[in-house]
Amino acid sequence: MVEITDRDKEIFEFLFRIRYATAKQLCLYLDCSYDVFRKRISKLIKAKYIESEIIKGYLKNNVYSNGIEVRKNNERKLYRKKVKMNGWSLLHHLKINDVMVHFIKAHNIDENTITTEREIYWKRTGILDKKKKMKVPDLVIEKDKKLIAIEVEESKKSKARLRNVFTNYSLYTSFYCVIYLCPTEGQKNYVRRIAAEEDRSFISAYTMDEFFSGVDVIGF
Repeated sequence: MVEITDRDKEIFEFLFRIRYATAKQLCLYLDCSYDVFRKRISKLIKAKYIESEIIKGYLKNNVYSNGIEVRKNNERKLYRKKVKMNGWSLLHHLKINDVMVHFIKAHNIDENTITTEREIYWKRTGILDKKKKMKVPDLVIEKDKKLIAIEVEESKKSKARLRNVFTNYSLYTSFYCVIYLCPTEGQKNYVRRIAAEEDRSFISAYTMDEFFSGVDVIGF
């Protein structure tokens, strides 16, 4: 029998919000060493509070999600289901986790002002048409009573697709602005150019390097 601590509850809540994470991400979020984390997580895994999985061909390290003992009594039906990890979306998902943790730890963003993609789907944060099925942002941050959408880009979208996304944001959401975090300078400039062509002044873009080096991407 494992006695659940407040720190354990922090892990469970974080994993409910983001689905799954690596040990490194959880250690950064919890401000703890890997040795401390490893000793505790092994006990939680054995007691079925946490599940550990390796996605072969995509990642060498374990990925952690909430186990059946945490999920079974959750008030939300969605959170009672076992998390499915898809190799094709794994690296993008983990990059979003990195961005979220960096906002909290390095940019001093209150995590309670952040809505994750998983939460956006049921809260419909910033979505004006509650019935319309549309792509939602990767994260939403509330600052000064304004909603800021964060898009973590991994691959270059076609002009037509990007324009369609911009149009959906313009017509069907209440976001004050949409910030794209791009892997390269070229992709950043590409997003900015299409936004300018479409006269979407609420769209901006930065590189991941700029973000992780401390640039205040949501300053206004």
